[in-house]
Amino acid sequence: MHCPRCGKENPEGANFCMHCGADLREYKVKVEISPKVEIKPKIHAEAKIDTIPKWTPKAKFMLELKGKELPVYEKIPEIPHKIRPECFVCPECKSFGSINWSEDEKFVQIKDNTAYECVLCHCVSCEAEFVLVLKTAKVNRTPSRIIYIGGIGEVPLYENPIFVEKGGIWHHPPLKYEKNRLPICPECLSMKTKPLITYIDKEERECHDFILIEGFGDEGIEGRVYECMNCGRKFATISAEFEDSRIWKKESIWSGSAWGIDTKKLEEIKTKAKPIRKTMPVYAGRKVGKVLPVYPFELIIWKRSDIFPKFIAYCPNCGNFIKKDIGFEKIDGYHFSCNKCGYNFYILGTLKENLYFADEKDICSYCGQRIAEYRCEICNKPICYFCSETVEAVIKKGILKREKVRRIVCKDCAKKIGDTS
Repeated sequence: MHCPRCGKENPEGANFCMHCGADLREYKVKVEISPKVEIKPKIHAEAKIDTIPKWTPKAKFMLELKGKELPVYEKIPEIPHKIRPECFVCPECKSFGSINWSEDEKFVQIKDNTAYECVLCHCVSCEAEFVLVLKTAKVNRTPSRIIYIGGIGEVPLYENPIFVEKGGIWHHPPLKYEKNRLPICPECLSMKTKPLITYIDKEERECHDFILIEGFGDEGIEGRVYECMNCGRKFATISAEFEDSRIWKKESIWSGSAWGIDTKKLEEIKTKAKPIRKTMPVYAGRKVGKVLPVYPFELIIWKRSDIFPKFIAYCPNCGNFIKKDIGFEKIDGYHFSCNKCGYNFYILGTLKENLYFADEKDICSYCGQRIAEYRCEICNKPICYFCSETVEAVIKKGILKREKVRRIVCKDCAKKIGDTS
């Protein structure tokens, strides 16, 4: 017991304190000693034992692969671990850390308008095989609009299609054309597609790009044309979200060789694609071209600059698009020649020069180069001032009366008369 005065310990049953002599008989009281309490140390969060999740995954669908029907899982249980960031649980035997899979063995499965990027998995513990989905993407099967591409025709246009490359899913085309990255056909969901040749460049390389013209002289978007080898459908693709498929500048539109326009604009062009007449251009009183059909200005689908204009026009014969750089060739600015079918024609209003069109009957029949200012009073052919002759002819006014008159005739008729002045 302890002394209440000095606090020092004394043997049990002592009547007096051995240290200070205090009387302990008055302070003898029974004291109950509580049992010892064991305090467990706190366990750090990183020292917790891994626990297996209780939920069981369900197979999305069965896939036939390597002669077997394997279950396809979009998600399987995963145990968080500090050292191993991915520790999957086998859906068959519930063991963890025993699943082997490699990113090099990925493949793409198309089912119900969805592209599944999958990988084949193998459990070491129970030797079970199953397929794990790494990424999914919905295939856009609705075209944004129908466009017309020169030399190819009308094709549906799809924005942000799904591309497949080496078992992976991509939402945008590559910067340059690559054989390994091709879009999924939006009609039959086939991955067997091939690009179509839109033009051949100066180095005789096959090109698959085109430029979609959206405004008159404003801007355009780059795209590519493909054909499905399974169903034979042709379709065009653009990627509006991809940075390198951004809106092109005017110079880029001009540098291209294949263009596309909306079919609504094409219908407006077709209503105007009728020749007004057959004629020839005349500059400063002289003929500067051949007699060709003339079409209205609506056949121009794109124009840049007014000083040295550049045009992209619609060929009314084959439907191809033609580009023409006027530059310093102001006299020949109206003339267009199709590089595909060889059709030659004129378009009105392409220049603001002193250049106009004249019918064939208004051109001098003798030289064929100048505007006809007169008509021969004998053969009635159109003649210009330089090819005309003034002759004097004797006209009978009666039985005895005769009168000399001046007549404007062509040089051929003047030789026949023989009396020129």
